[in-house]
Amino acid sequence: MDEDYDLGFDFLFKISVIGDAGVGKSNLISRFVSDTFSLDTKSTIGFDICNKIYDLDGFRINLQILDTAGQERFRSTSDFLFRFCAGIILVFDITSKTSFQGLDFWIEEIYKSAPDSAIIFLVSNKHDLANDQGTFVITDEEITHFQEKHPKILKIFKASAKENMGIKETFHELASTILQKEKNRVPVQKKKDNITIAHQNNSDLKHKKKCC
Repeated sequence: MDEDYDLGFDFLFKISVIGDAGVGKSNLISRFVSDTFSLDTKSTIGFDICNKIYDLDGFRINLQILDTAGQERFRSTSDFLFRFCAGIILVFDITSKTSFQGLDFWIEEIYKSAPDSAIIFLVSNKHDLANDQGTFVITDEEITHFQEKHPKILKIFKASAKENMGIKETFHELASTILQKEKNRVPVQKKKDNITIAHQNNSDLKHKKKCC
C-alpha cells in the first residue's frame, strides 16, 4: 500500500442496532452520528449504514453502524446484518410490552448468526415517555431478569433519543469494550497502512450506502 494513503482511521468496527419496528433505532443512531432527532422518522426499509469517525484512546475508530428494519418481512436479512459484527445494540421501547417480548426473537437471531465474540448491549429507549406515575410498562426487574437469562448481554443502558439521554454513553462504552478486545487480540501499531477491521473483511464494505 502507498505510504501516503490514509483511510482516516485505525480501526473499523461494524455495529448492528436491532429490535422491533418503532422502538427508535434510527433516532438513536442519528442522535449519535449527527445529533439530530425527528418525530417524523419513517420505518427503515431493509437497512441503512452510517459511519461515525470516533477518537478513542489515541486511535481513530470508524464505527460502521447498521440501522436495521424491524418489520417481519425484513427479518430474513438478519444473517447479513450480524455477519462480522463486532458489536450489537439490542433496542426495545420501555413503553411497549410487545417490543420487549420481541427481544426473544432477536436474541435467538444473535445466537444463530452473530459471531460468538460480538459484544451485546441492551438499550431501553424512550425514557422520556413515563406515565403519570413516573413509571413504565416494563419494570427494571423484568429487564434484569432478561439479562440474567441471556448472560451474553454485557450491559444495560437507559436512553431517550428525544432528550439525548444515554446515547453517547452507550456507543462510547461499546466502542471502548471492542477496542480493548482488539488491543488484547492483536498487536496494535499506529501506521497509515495498518487498518484493523474487527470481525469484518474488506468485501463487506462494498455493501455500504451513505446515510445520516
